[in-house]
Amino acid sequence: MFVRAELKRRAKEVLSRKYLKLFVACLLLYWLGNGIGNFKIFQINFNFSGPTAQ
Repeated sequence: MFVRAELKRRAKEVLSRKYLKLFVACLLLYWLGNGIGNFKIFQINFNFSGPTAQ
């Protein structure tokens, strides 16, 4: 049986070695889940005209 501290240490070791691959996999899954047209890292909207009436 593992001790919690030992499990945590081993998890950190594995994640530190695989961090880049995990990051790329997360971006790929995000991209596939939202579709090609919605793939945006960030979006900035500037609205200088104020609120519009509809």
